[in-house]
Amino acid sequence: MKFKIVHIVEAFSTGIFSWLVDINNALNDDNFEITILHSYREETPADYDHYFSQGIKLIPIKMTSNINPIIDIKGVFQIIKYIKKAKPDVIHLHSSKAGLIGRLAYLLYHHSSIKCVYQPHGLASLRENSSSLARYLFSSAEYFLSKINTLTIACGKTEYEIMTDRMGIENAVCVPNGIDTNKFKKKSPKKSETITIATSGGIRYQKAPWLFAEIASQFISQNHIQFIWIGGGSDEEYLSSLKDSEVKITGWISTDKMIAELNDVDIFLLTSLWEGLPISLLEAQSMGIPAIVSNIVGNKDVIVDGMNGFLANEVKDYVDYINRITKSDELYKSLSTHSRGHIKKVYSQRITVQQIRMIYGMEE
Repeated sequence: MKFKIVHIVEAFSTGIFSWLVDINNALNDDNFEITILHSYREETPADYDHYFSQGIKLIPIKMTSNINPIIDIKGVFQIIKYIKKAKPDVIHLHSSKAGLIGRLAYLLYHHSSIKCVYQPHGLASLRENSSSLARYLFSSAEYFLSKINTLTIACGKTEYEIMTDRMGIENAVCVPNGIDTNKFKKKSPKKSETITIATSGGIRYQKAPWLFAEIASQFISQNHIQFIWIGGGSDEEYLSSLKDSEVKITGWISTDKMIAELNDVDIFLLTSLWEGLPISLLEAQSMGIPAIVSNIVGNKDVIVDGMNGFLANEVKDYVDYINRITKSDELYKSLSTHSRGHIKKVYSQRITVQQIRMIYGMEE
């Protein structure tokens, strides 16, 4: 008899989408029956179904990132209806919105044999675009809702410490994000002498595109250095600031094309205001690309300052570290070697899959 897993996700894009693809494809065998109830976002790949292995069921349901009482209530009852029909062994909830409506559905249709796992992939209480009151309410809601689900998964060490020490969540466990290091291999030799500095992800507030643009603007006069944003977005103000700083924007591209872009990247920048544990950073590091990142939760779990990259607090830090790396072949080689080695040792998909299997109850 197959072990049944039902994933519920509203944020069906970028890092969470990558996690769902990689981990479920690795789990997908004769022992599992995997279903993903999902909504759509602007960044959701048009051919999203092609990313998943044959046999993984993908069922769209309507969910929104913002609170919408009518849609949310409908979502709760859609989930209950499916749970009654599927009778899963595990319900795995991803991101804060799916975590809310999924746990309400689990509470209303509680069955002692079903395990409910919640994984925020970045706590809503860390969002810098929310007021102090809103963040306090997010934190309080997470605490009380954690009493409903069986386990709460932190995707990194720092997030786990916040859950347990600051928020008082008692059922938290840490399962660091992991990636397929065979897919994101060591870079092949470059075809150009141009130094390429890039980031990857959505052009949105969380990623601080204005900060990336300001950093790029410091190097406009240096023709041998180019900046690239691998990803896309629709905010005209952000797009304009990047273009004014001569940043090339690829738009949303396939994983294969993204890997091809990363192959020519020398330094990876991540200017985010908040993160869970960024998949994009793991991917770049797995390819041996040194990183300069904002000194925040998630980023500082991955980057050991001075070993595989640097932690930055302001524009001056990013500029100084870029200059240091580009002017020293010895430093670059050391950072690159440690980047890939660290990912293979700590953030391998194999480790993540093993831990998830244990949480689901498939391994002791």
